[in-house]
Amino acid sequence: MICTELVRQGLFDRDDYLLGARHVEKHLSEQHMRGYHAWALPVVRSMRRSRRATAFWRTLARARADHIAFLHGDTARRNRFGAFLCAIGHPVCYLIGGLVGEQDWRSLYRERLAVTDR
Repeated sequence: MICTELVRQGLFDRDDYLLGARHVEKHLSEQHMRGYHAWALPVVRSMRRSRRATAFWRTLARARADHIAFLHGDTARRNRFGAFLCAIGHPVCYLIGGLVGEQDWRSLYRERLAVTDR
């Protein structure tokens, strides 16, 4: 969702987005995704209101994308901060996902359509 929003805003590379999506599909569970959605929904809403929030999350997304590219063979994109984010973030998402139910992440896109239809 965060990377999707960054792509929508023209601030994130589409190839990195697709590689990240494939990586998530292969390595993370439904429980990880429930946990991610629980905290990322309000993050994306804040990104839509604040350039500062967008810049902050873009920095983190870029580091994570570099680490994922490194894991998939692009040795020039080694990023220790991105590795740290994944090492901490993935287990945290899993834990949160065990505590929450399914999140309505599609609401972000219904909200966006409602705003642009006015």
